[in-house]
Parts: sequence; C-alpha cells; structure tokens
Amino acid sequence: MPIHAAVVVEPKASRASRVAVRRAASYLRGLGYQTANVQPDEARGGAMHANLRADVVLLSTGSGKTSALVALVHQAFPHARLLVATDAQNPKTVSKAYSAGAAVVAPPNAFVQAVRNVIYVTARDAATSTDSTQVRVAAGTSRHPIEDLVVGEFHDPETGRLDATRISKDYGISLSALAGALGVTQSALSKRTTALAAQPGLRDLEFAWATLRDAVGSPERIRAWLNARRPDLDGKPPIRLLLEGSAGAFANYVRSVVAGEPG
Repeated sequence: MPIHAAVVVEPKASRASRVAVRRAASYLRGLGYQTANVQPDEARGGAMHANLRADVVLLSTGSGKTSALVALVHQAFPHARLLVATDAQNPKTVSKAYSAGAAVVAPPNAFVQAVRNVIYVTARDAATSTDSTQVRVAAGTSRHPIEDLVVGEFHDPETGRLDATRISKDYGISLSALAGALGVTQSALSKRTTALAAQPGLRDLEFAWATLRDAVGSPERIRAWLNARRPDLDGKPPIRLLLEGSAGAFANYVRSVVAGEPG
C-alpha cells in the first residue's frame, strides 16, 4: 500500500483557519499520511519542492492576499492537491484562489469536511482492485453519496467508456467546446468520442453531474443551475468555469459547493 504524504503550510492566519488545518492534518494522519509542517518562506526558490513530496497540501490563510500565497505554494507543489482554509470568502478572493491553483477553497468551519470529500474521491479513483468497503473505511465513513456517482446514460453501452457526445448533449454545450475543456483536439474527439485521452476529464464531468443531480434534481434544473450567475464566481455562471477553464477546475468547484463553500 503506498505511503501518502501531506504538507501543512501555516503562515500567520486566523486562529480558526489554523485550527481547521490542524484538525484536517490529524484526520490525514489517522488515514496513515505522513505529515510535515513548513513555512511559506520555504517555498521561495523551490526549497520545499526540493526536499518534500506531497500528495496533499493544507494551507491556512487569513484575509490578506490569499491568491498570491496559493500561487506560491502551488508552484512549490505543482502535483499536489492544494486545499485552502481561509477567512477571505469574498467572491473575488475565492475566484482568484481557484485560478492560482487551489483545488478547494473553504471556510474554517467546512474545511475538514472538504478534505474528507477530496480524500474520498482520490481514494476511489486510485482504487483499481480495492474493495469498495475498504475505500469507505479509508475515508472514515460508513457510506458516502459519491459511491453512487455513476451516470449510466453517459457511458457507451458496448465499451463502458464515457461518451463525450452524450455528456455534451446533457451539459448543453457543443462537442468542440467540450474538447477544449478536456484538453483534447476537436478533430480527435469527433473521430472517437470515447477516446482514452478524454476519459479523465469526462469522469470529472460525470462526478459533477451526478452530484448536481442529487442536489437539484432533473437535468433541466441542473442546466438552470449551470447557467445561473454565481456571486462566488464574480457573477459568472458555473458553465463558464467549464468553458473558459477545464473539466478539472469545474469539478473542483462542484466539490467545494458540496463541502459547503462557496455559498
């Protein structure tokens, strides 16, 4: 079983955000993670990146320049999931933090649950031969709704793979727009809508759709939510995060909504 590592970056921040990050670190240690505490200054010049490996980075921030700190830590650990506890919950700050590389931006009172959700998804994606019960135990919960997040109509009935045409239709976007969000060319996706290269991004969209289906109901209501303006996205609708960013960024946003933030 691989040993996972988490880095805790704890600058001068509010007591609430520091406590939230420490509780999240304790939760990860309970799952067998090795943890290390560092200071933001150690990120400069790649010092942290040179000496530490991290699957997850827990970062507490105050109400100051959150995005600058997020960008600094993300540069030091580009392959880690960066989970941020912050008091700065105004729409502009949250949006900039996501743009700077955060996977989750949550207030202190929702941060531990946000971490639990992300770790569960990570464990589920990584489990190829692990029994689903073991995954639930690893996440510290008897059952989680993510276990049921499979959208049958998104899958090709012959191969079982996710089909881009089916997903683009339900999301109400063109195949070319979807290709951009998946990081593949339109021509390649048009030739093979179940291409292996597109599957990771399509899985993110399946997760997001199933989560929204549980939260708001019918496909029509999901599309209404996708196209409604959100104050935490500077007044843009969530679908713009997908079209102007990536499937991964959009799924991370949905994860943060499930965790209770943004509101």
